Amino acid sequence: RRGGTGVSGRGIRRGRAVALAGVLLAGALVVVDPSPAAAAQPPQFVRAWGTVEATDADLRAPSGVAVSAAGEVFVLDTERDAVQVYDRDGAYLRRWTVATTASGVAVSPADGNVRVLRQCGVAEYTPAGASVRAWGSCGTAAGTLPTSPAALAIAAGGDVYVADATNDRISRFSATGTFLQAWGSSGTTDGRFRDPSAVAVGA
Repeated sequence: RRGGTGVSGRGIRRGRAVALAGVLLAGALVVVDPSPAAAAQPPQFVRAWGTVEATDADLRAPSGVAVSAAGEVFVLDTERDAVQVYDRDGAYLRRWTVATTASGVAVSPADGNVRVLRQCGVAEYTPAGASVRAWGSCGTAAGTLPTSPAALAIAAGGDVYVADATNDRISRFSATGTFLQAWGSSGTTDGRFRDPSAVAVGA
């Protein structure tokens, strides 16, 4: 499945550094320690969690992962149609149900709430899973989203960026869903896109 920075497969691996970067590569979460000290030595495996069993704590089809400032790990499981929450060491905390069309998850640095990308829009939840709001509409015009948006990322100020592989563009919205801008068009020349499937926002 398409997704932004995330994890796919049967488990989650966590690196040993405070600052981590995860990249979705062929069913595994590759964890990178960006500190200068780590660059001088090979990465060290710490732990993994998640199986395909039927308990609440287990994972079936993890397709996205996000980490809050508090250290909680939010995993979008597209087979369970749920966001599953763990602590930084992999202990299961809770989960809540999301739309069957969910395709990405991100935590806002601005308010700590969780955004889930879904068909034609975004749903917002508190970290505990309470629904806050949902926004978005289907279409191809600027300000709308396709039935299968590819990925999302959230800037420090709360703006939401969505990779739209159907319309070959990146759309930017406010934290509450007001459309702000879009850029990109289909093509192979500089500044154009061919199925953009991930997006990230720098600090």
